[in-house]
Amino acid sequence: MSHRLTIRRKVALTLALPIIALGLLAAIGYASSERELTQAQDALEAADSFNSIHAAARAIGDERLAYVVASLPQRLDPEADEVRITEATERTETALGLIPTEAVHQNGVSAGGINSVRGSLTAARSTPVSRSVNFSRAVETLLGEASGIPVGEATAADQQNRVDLQNLHRWIETTEIAWVSFAERASDDLRPTAEVIDAFARADALLDVLEESSGTSSATIDQMLSATAVLEDLRLTAVEDLLNPAESIVSPSTALMTLQESRTRWNEAVAIAEANRISQLQSVQALAESRRNQFGLFGLFGMLAFGVAGLMLYHAVTAPITATAAAARSTLGERLPAIVTSLKDPEATQVRPSHIAAEVSDELGQLVEAVNAVQDTFYDIAHVNAMGRKRVAQRTVAISRRNARLLHDLVRHVATWRTADPDQETRSRLFQIDHIATRMQRNVEASMLLAGAHSERQWTHPVTTTTTARLALGEVGEFNRVDIAAMDDVRLNGNSAPDVAHILAELIENGLNAADRSLDPITQRVRVECTWVSAGLAFTVHDTGVGLSDAERSEMNQRLHTPYAMHEGPTRFVGLYVVAMLAKRYGIDVRILEGPNGGTVVRVVLPVDLVDPATVPHDRKPIDAGRGVTVGVPAAKINDTPVQTAEQESAATVFFGEKESRSDPLPTSSSDGNEASSPDVSPIPPLVSPIGGTSATSPDLMKLVGGSVPPPVPREIRNTPTHTTADT
Repeated sequence: MSHRLTIRRKVALTLALPIIALGLLAAIGYASSERELTQAQDALEAADSFNSIHAAARAIGDERLAYVVASLPQRLDPEADEVRITEATERTETALGLIPTEAVHQNGVSAGGINSVRGSLTAARSTPVSRSVNFSRAVETLLGEASGIPVGEATAADQQNRVDLQNLHRWIETTEIAWVSFAERASDDLRPTAEVIDAFARADALLDVLEESSGTSSATIDQMLSATAVLEDLRLTAVEDLLNPAESIVSPSTALMTLQESRTRWNEAVAIAEANRISQLQSVQALAESRRNQFGLFGLFGMLAFGVAGLMLYHAVTAPITATAAAARSTLGERLPAIVTSLKDPEATQVRPSHIAAEVSDELGQLVEAVNAVQDTFYDIAHVNAMGRKRVAQRTVAISRRNARLLHDLVRHVATWRTADPDQETRSRLFQIDHIATRMQRNVEASMLLAGAHSERQWTHPVTTTTTARLALGEVGEFNRVDIAAMDDVRLNGNSAPDVAHILAELIENGLNAADRSLDPITQRVRVECTWVSAGLAFTVHDTGVGLSDAERSEMNQRLHTPYAMHEGPTRFVGLYVVAMLAKRYGIDVRILEGPNGGTVVRVVLPVDLVDPATVPHDRKPIDAGRGVTVGVPAAKINDTPVQTAEQESAATVFFGEKESRSDPLPTSSSDGNEASSPDVSPIPPLVSPIGGTSATSPDLMKLVGGSVPPPVPREIRNTPTHTTADT
């Protein structure tokens, strides 16, 4: 199979590529919208965190934080607030004391380090300026120690532990927000150090690790929660101290916010941030969904548009191609063979075939013009060849007719000489000359038949089957090797009897030629019988020669039933071709069969229409038997053919009829030159059992005086055909 792309495949591929590209673009747009939706969701999550921090800062801030900042220096004075600072320091020391001993040893945190933290807290009492810094450092150190607590062995997942860790995480975030907001609003001398803020970040990272690990032991978590509780108390105390001072130098303009109010404001801020986040998320999702639908609709309508345009283009391109291909196939498969068939018939009117209509003017139109040119050239070549064959056939017919007239004159002169009653030897020689001329005349008529002409030989009165068989004997060579069985008084129509005799002559001669040459030729005989069968009147030619194989017999029957033109058939089957042509003309069935005792049997079945109605049994007469029309030959052809005159028939009857003496010696084919005698042979059973009437097969063979076969009846004497233009 060829791998080259046809025009249809190229067009289909050209249309498929844009559709595939459009589908890929739609898929990429859809994926892009999904990616943008994901990015928008991530941005909303980040915005949620920012909104929460911002809302918390504003809740803790306002003008109240300004009051806290303004009053903070006095409240850090050790003389005014010594008790609260001491309590805070003690709580911090308690928190440090709750750090697990395992964590101290595993992370290299010594007891001296813890004592150093405690010392820094104590030293914070010395001066008001350094108290906040030292306090911040103490918190940083505490968180740094806590971040080094290792993860214990893996245990079963504990949901409560994870909830506690999440609460701790939220506390760290809230505290970090408060410190950041405080750092933004405090003055430079009161701003907490960056280390404090970093400490909260490290604590947050520690909680992330703890939350992601499901193997943290419950004991470790409990110790961390205990330390966190102390820190929470410390933070709440500090917040209360900041928001509700016992003494204040600067009085607030409005009532101070209680701790409960601060938490309520915090919750409100978080709720507003959450509502804002959900609103923004829904807006982004709606936008992404809209863009996704737009990409989907764009891809769908684009594919439909490309598909419709592709189908239209495909039809516009392939329709002319299909029509051109169909026309080309019709030209090659039907029109050109029809031209050849029509040109084979010399009598048919030749018409130049019409051209294929070109529906387009592009390359396909040029192809159609090329096909039309090939058709014209083919017709011209075939027509020239046909005309050449026709002229050759006409010349062959003309020459054959001239030879026929010469042979006719020769036979007439021989008949005249024989009627002069010469001596026996002269009569025998004249008979041999007459026999040779008759055989030549058969060959001439065979040539005319091969050239397409019709036989001009007819009788005006019916001819018996015995006379028809003797006519066939007169056209073969070794007729003394042929036995004719006794036949009933059945007559054939005069217009078909000569051609039936021609068929029998060809078959008899084939049977004579099939003799086994290793045996005595006189013993290799051919027998002719005639009997009624179910299909009509059957002549049977049976030879005792070498016979035919099944393949050869099948081939011969095929040639008998499918006649071919003269220039198509091999020359070695000319006899079969002549038989096939004559049988087709009269509707005669000729079939070659295997002989019952070896050799070959040829059965020639004549339709009842070829038999004289007066001699047809009553149960076999066809509806139109009385008309005497020959099957296969138009009546006009029969009427136009020259027929025998009464004078010529009378002369032929005197010379070859019943008054003819049968004491003439006949030539033989024996090697010793003696006259051959016809032995008594047993009758061969008919191939088809007779149906009604008397069988024409008889053991009594027609004998001559001296035991020879009756002399053959030569062809009838007829008028010399008139000169025609075909003779020249």
